[in-house]
Amino acid sequence: MSDRSCASGWASPKQWTDYLFGATDIRRLDFATWSGNHAMCRVGLRLGWREEARFRDARMVDGVVHDSVVYGMLRREWKTRRQLALDPPEC
Repeated sequence: MSDRSCASGWASPKQWTDYLFGATDIRRLDFATWSGNHAMCRVGLRLGWREEARFRDARMVDGVVHDSVVYGMLRREWKTRRQLALDPPEC
């Protein structure tokens, strides 16, 4: 299994999320990507982020038009995931 498909693909976003919610009083986090970035979309969904917005035909990558996608997580969702140990296991 390649590193990209294993824990390293979601470990950094998970650490970033845990750090920001753990070290600050921020109520929500969000990130944007493009619909053709399937790996990043999967990482967000796998870690419990929700698709909150989709801007159709917003980006062109290599001559192909894609949507811009925004994912978000609320502090209360993060707390619930941590309490229930819902994060993916290490590879």
